[in-house]
Amino acid sequence: MPPRPRMSLGDLAQRATVTGLVGMGIWGLWLTGAVWKSRRGDDAIHGTLGPSPEVAAREAQMRDALEERLQRQQDAQKINPPPLRPS
Repeated sequence: MPPRPRMSLGDLAQRATVTGLVGMGIWGLWLTGAVWKSRRGDDAIHGTLGPSPEVAAREAQMRDALEERLQRQQDAQKINPPPLRPS
């Protein structure tokens, strides 16, 4: 198999320009859609990597239960402080 000819600097610049313009176009379409959706008053914008509403509610319940438990432990320590170690 014969070696491939080297690409000229102009070809590389053209490829980079086209790739950049296509990427900017896609990003522009995404941004336009996001702005349009936010100005529409639609509050149902969810991140694709974020938890579902059910999972978020369950996590909030667990977080509240943990905070309540920690508060009870702190209150119990105020009433019955742990013994001091001799120094």
